[in-house]
Formats: sequence, C-alpha cells, structure tokens
Amino acid sequence: MPGSYGIKCSPHFAMGMVMLIQVGDIPQADFPADLPRRAKDRFTSILARETE
Repeated sequence: MPGSYGIKCSPHFAMGMVMLIQVGDIPQADFPADLPRRAKDRFTSILARETE
C-alpha cells in the first residue's frame, strides 16, 4: 500500500534511531504527539531530503 512507514530501533528510539520506508508518492507526514524530539527531527530531516 502506498505511503511512508516509520520504523524505530526500540533501544535507541529516544536518541533518534529511526528509518523511513517510502512506497509511492510522498504523503503528508503525521507524527504522533508522544514521538521523542530526536526521532521527530530525524523523520523531518529524512522527509525534507526526499522533497528536494
């Protein structure tokens, strides 16, 4: 199914160790409210590179 899927490394999630798998077009990012700051920063950075 098309979309962006966030994957986390459970032991290092709070330190921002995440991965993004994109299938098809880039949809609008919707982050959960309890997402750690570093993880959100990393996801935002990854998405920004994809739109350049």
